[in-house]
Amino acid sequence: MGAATRGTSVVWDAVPAATRRGDAVMAVLVAFFIAMPYPGLTIGSNTGLTLGHVLSFLALVLAYARRSRVVPLVSWITGLAVFPVLLPVIASDSPVGNLNAAVAFSIHLFALGATIYLFPRAPTAFLGGLIAAIAVHALVGFLQVSGFDRGEIVGEALLVNPSFANVEVTRDAYVQYIRRPFGLFPAPSAAAASLGPWVVLLLAGATGHVLPALGRLQARARCVCAAAAAAALWLIIAGESGGLISAGLGATLLFLASAFNRLRRGGLLTALIVPAAIFAGLYFALEFILASRGVQSLALNASWQDRLNSIVAGQEVLSDRPILDLLFGIGLADSQVAVMIVSGAGGIHSASVSYLLGSGVLGALVVCLAMVWCIKPWQLDWVRVAFGVALWASLTAVTGYYGLLLLWGALGLALVWPRRPEGAPLPRTDRPAIRVPLH
Repeated sequence: MGAATRGTSVVWDAVPAATRRGDAVMAVLVAFFIAMPYPGLTIGSNTGLTLGHVLSFLALVLAYARRSRVVPLVSWITGLAVFPVLLPVIASDSPVGNLNAAVAFSIHLFALGATIYLFPRAPTAFLGGLIAAIAVHALVGFLQVSGFDRGEIVGEALLVNPSFANVEVTRDAYVQYIRRPFGLFPAPSAAAASLGPWVVLLLAGATGHVLPALGRLQARARCVCAAAAAAALWLIIAGESGGLISAGLGATLLFLASAFNRLRRGGLLTALIVPAAIFAGLYFALEFILASRGVQSLALNASWQDRLNSIVAGQEVLSDRPILDLLFGIGLADSQVAVMIVSGAGGIHSASVSYLLGSGVLGALVVCLAMVWCIKPWQLDWVRVAFGVALWASLTAVTGYYGLLLLWGALGLALVWPRRPEGAPLPRTDRPAIRVPLH
């Protein structure tokens, strides 16, 4: 295998060139299409599968065929996440519905496994595919702004996926009254949730932080990351989504950490100006969003009120159930119906709450294990902290869509985030030394 950097398990040079090129191509395609919730493939009557699902599955097949050492990790994490939502099927009120929901949930986790496998092998290519997808979403969103004036939704022909709300049903109302761009996502809030964690990662790369498996980016790559982060933030802000809180929390943590480091080195002026500018920018962006939607605070925002009501209703549902339902949940499908009955909302607007309600205390233990797994290798890596905060905010407060593969890809990256051993040299951008096994 050759000499390895201290604290790493595999050196990138040990992987054959042809394999690296193939992995890079696969990484670009997977990253691009897990960021594309549309169009849905015509497989079955209500599957909601996309090219992102198919390519993620092919990446996992490739990992199994190569007998990659990440296969046990992927299998263990996926099985641990799916088991708690399968268990309630046995004694649920609607076993078929809960089984279908559990199977759909497990399929969405393909993106998690594909990211665990591909990102460490071809991080530059993976990030490139993601940036290309963000560019497409921003371009479509820009065209949608002018398209509303013409009475059309740009990209409508692609917005077909039974897993998400039917665009044709709300088309006229959206064009006439809502008029908020969302790219090729189901809604502005879905765009904000999906892009939020990755915006933090791009901002970190643009500002010279050490990225997982990439190290510090060179000047040209930093410019590309900055442009991609700006495009994604524009789409979130133009979409007038309160989901800006996802990227906002992560970005604030990131820049506060940078300011603290500069302050320790004596850069007082920069340490004060940069966080103040970021905070002011986020504040005025939220003010713009609220003013555009005719509200004075988040508490008066009907969308956020629905989210809060669905979360509170989830607690009420469990309080009226037997102890076994509290321990093992009531199933993903039954949880949606129960919350709709109690709150009157259109469902649970929180993926985390939906999972916990469907899987009970057992599911909560799985979530805790995942968090411990993420936190265990930390060495006060503020980029990872900011990324994790943005991811958790997206899954908990911004969206309830399980089918947003980009979020599961973000979780996959969080679970295998490589750390740089103390005293080890920074990896070069094109040949990173990493901890995650490659084959």
